[in-house]
Amino acid sequence: MLRITAVENVGENACLKVEGRIVGNWAREFEHACEIVLAQGQSLVLDFSDVRFIDQGGLVFLKRMSSQRIRIIKARPLVQALLHGWSKDPENR
Repeated sequence: MLRITAVENVGENACLKVEGRIVGNWAREFEHACEIVLAQGQSLVLDFSDVRFIDQGGLVFLKRMSSQRIRIIKARPLVQALLHGWSKDPENR
């Protein structure tokens, strides 16, 4: 299960609180929610404090978007490791 909630914007930054697991079809829903915000010209802050896991589909999207206006905050240690490991693994680039 995945829950994505828009929280109060700060200036030009939109913030989405993401809860649960970014896997399978939920990864595509997550991607769609982010793209809607970015299409409006806003920078995006993702609060990952309640994200428990991200599968390869979610990691691919985040890697592709890393050069855009996305910043991840409050990620749990496992999620940080997944994100960090993904960016360091040359086979996943």
